[in-house]
Formats: sequence, structure tokens, C-alpha cells
Amino acid sequence: MKTLLSIITVIAIGLVMAVGVSAKEVPGASLGWEESSIPYWYYNSPCQQPDGTTLHEWLDALPWYGEVDVTGGGWDCSQISAYVEWLAENCGHEAVFTCRTGTADIRGHCWVTIEGEPYEATGLYWIKMETADPDYYAADTWLNNVYDAFEYSGVHDTWDGFSEWAWWLTYPELRGDK
Repeated sequence: MKTLLSIITVIAIGLVMAVGVSAKEVPGASLGWEESSIPYWYYNSPCQQPDGTTLHEWLDALPWYGEVDVTGGGWDCSQISAYVEWLAENCGHEAVFTCRTGTADIRGHCWVTIEGEPYEATGLYWIKMETADPDYYAADTWLNNVYDAFEYSGVHDTWDGFSEWAWWLTYPELRGDK
């Protein structure tokens, strides 16, 4: 029996080596993000939506974390949107990043669309598009997940592609592996 187990172990190690998979490799690492990469727990975290609450009730009751930093690289529209997207996706809600590309005349912006409804993460409220500023919420980019977001740099010219979305670096106490 020990011999069979040893043979299986050697075969498994050989397969891993042949395929070239390393235990340390994670998505995003090859893109040169110096601080980290997308955490292993990102889309595999426990749902934080309390039983018996609707999506609206849950998000309406979210606590606020920190001050918004609109200079880029801080807890701004991209990081807060990534945090809300992470919360929603881990509870089975379809969530996408919705962004307006910045120009010389207007700053870029990002919010989250959850189950087809726009949600302004910087203010933690649902956007009523019929009364919203059409220039401010003129979306031209939709990003399906945080991997797409890290490769997108159209909202701010200051975005570096990683820390701009990496809310778990700003607020590690919110991480899904704790």
C-alpha cells in the first residue's frame, strides 16, 4: 500500500512539473504587479449578506470605511467599487464594474452594476438613472470582474492597474481569508 501511495505521489508531482504549475503562481502575478496579486480567496470567500435580507437591504446597511481619496490610488471609486463587487459576487449576485473613461475635461469614474441595477459605491446608494447626471454616469466600459479591472486603466491617468483596485491593501481587516 505504501508503495502504491509513493508511486501516485511521484506521478502527481511529475504531472504538476510537466504542466508547469507552481503552488506560488496566482492569476495576475505575470503582469508585473509589484505589491501583490489577486488573492487566492478573492472569489472564494464566505457570503456576508445576512440571511433573510434582500440585496437592497443588505447594501443599504453597509458600514462606511475610511475617507474617499479621489486623487487616485486610495480608497476611491475604484477600490470601493471593487469591494462592493467582491461582496456581491461572493453572495451569488451578478456584479460588473461600470466605468466612464476620463478625459481632459472630465474625471473618470467607476461604480458597480449589481443584478442590472447601478450602485454608487462611493456614497453607498442605488443610482436612479432617470434622475442622475447623464454626463457623470455616461458609462463606456463594463468590466466583468476584478481581473478585467486590473487590466483597465481608463478612468484615471494615475491608475497603476493594481493598487487602484486592491481594497484589501487599504483595509486588510475586510479580507475574506480572516
